[in-house]
Amino acid sequence: MFEDVDQIVAAAGVKIVAPKVDDVVSGSPLKVANDNDLRIEEDLLSEVDNIRIQTNDIGIIVKADTLGSLEALVNILDQKDIPIKSAEIGDISRRDIINASIMYEEDSKYGVIVAFNVNILPSAEEELNDQNIQVFQDSVIYQLTEDYMEWVTNAKERQKKERLQSIIRPSSIRIIPKLVFRNSKPAIAGVEIMSGIIEKGATLINDRGMYIGRVESMEDNGESLPKSSRGSKVAMAIADATFEKDFEEGDVLYVDMDERNYMAVLNELGDKMLDDELLTLEELKEIKQQTEDPNWGVLNTDWSELDTLDEDEYEDFY
Repeated sequence: MFEDVDQIVAAAGVKIVAPKVDDVVSGSPLKVANDNDLRIEEDLLSEVDNIRIQTNDIGIIVKADTLGSLEALVNILDQKDIPIKSAEIGDISRRDIINASIMYEEDSKYGVIVAFNVNILPSAEEELNDQNIQVFQDSVIYQLTEDYMEWVTNAKERQKKERLQSIIRPSSIRIIPKLVFRNSKPAIAGVEIMSGIIEKGATLINDRGMYIGRVESMEDNGESLPKSSRGSKVAMAIADATFEKDFEEGDVLYVDMDERNYMAVLNELGDKMLDDELLTLEELKEIKQQTEDPNWGVLNTDWSELDTLDEDEYEDFY
């Protein structure tokens, strides 16, 4: 129950009954105005304008319940060099979700909403289900920023892991003589993995750089294998290849890769590869230089620039 009072003291909770308050923003400054006080509106607008929020073309979406908490949250994000696309008061709306999804397309780490002490509107909940964005909500500002920073770090680790997994490693196989079981559609032969790790789906070329086929499947004692490593002997189905037309018994075939992948292997996996992989990589480079471009795989870039790049720029570089 509310009591009528003539005056209040600091930190008291009050209900204000007045006309035209439906659009008042939480946290806005409040002043009592007399009928002849013409400067009151100008003073209020000036006070609100003093809370300056610098926004960027690309950045996260920030929401808060009051002007004061919004300013505090923005200050902390600024200190951590986190760019802000927009910073507003109020619950998370459908428009906020859409704006965050646009930022996600620009850079996934900015496709987020950091929200202090606000809720998600029902229409925004529906939109959120269809978008691949992250919403951070909390009633503690420092916890919000820490959660976001931790998420960014984990996301970078996931992206790095995915990037490493997507790199084609150098590998070669040898067609074992007298173990060709089917000539074509697909060709099936016993092979020995001479170097590296070969995976299902890998593209094979010969020592003249000619396309031979694609690894459709591998089996060992009736067991289907997604990959196979050096020293293994497996039955391999090679799509698009025809025995005695594209390959012969005893042929050595290489897993194909483009120059960009070659550079990624050197810079991301160089110190993790075994000697047999390094040798195969060098052989593949020689094949490419003889059949495609004499400068294939040649480091003609000033790689000293890498020392000046941060992690995001380094990823973009490759």
